[in-house]
Amino acid sequence: MDAWISILEQVPNSILCLLENPKEALPNLQRYLRSKNIPKHRVTFVPWQQNPFDFQKYNHDLCHVVLDTHPYNGHTTAQDAMYGGVPLLTRSDGLDMASRVTTSANILLGLQQPLNAPSLSSYIQKAVHLATNTTLYQQVRTQLIQTALQPTHMHPYWDMPRYVRNLEQGWFLAWDAYVNKEKKTHIYIQDDGHATTPQEIQTLDDNKEQYIQQRLSSSSST
Repeated sequence: MDAWISILEQVPNSILCLLENPKEALPNLQRYLRSKNIPKHRVTFVPWQQNPFDFQKYNHDLCHVVLDTHPYNGHTTAQDAMYGGVPLLTRSDGLDMASRVTTSANILLGLQQPLNAPSLSSYIQKAVHLATNTTLYQQVRTQLIQTALQPTHMHPYWDMPRYVRNLEQGWFLAWDAYVNKEKKTHIYIQDDGHATTPQEIQTLDDNKEQYIQQRLSSSSST
């Protein structure tokens, strides 16, 4: 919280947007903000929405940058934000998976330089720079949006069919190793290199409802 307060103080007219969840925490947060002399209007508490797309519909472009949490990064919400074109600034000095989720995402998206901070002080510095340098912000946001809107094939980060194929390959390798009583070791997956096309996504969508109905029929008959 102190880092976010520091960013607020260095970026004129900025607003910190926090999720109103859990509501029981609000009095403590508001009391702490008052103790730091942060005006009430500088911090907005947004009501919880079950559907993240409802949040976007009701709040539009309220948030321009997501300031990631540490040592536990944003996960589902963070992915929704990035896919919506909102840059995600994170600390990259974590040592475990939960603290390096966004670091890995930004590397794959080619945004590690402006959005991955190696320390707390760098995190604050990069946030202020991103908020006060319009040219840099537009470059970062444009690059992020372009990864999600590639016209001929999906970017590796957003390519879910490709991810599923690689994940399944890992499971098969793990199963084979177990059956063959091989010594436990790391599993290395060779990416098949096939980028999913919009046409393939459309085919998957067309077949999705039929597949669901088949699964439901199979479950009800057993």
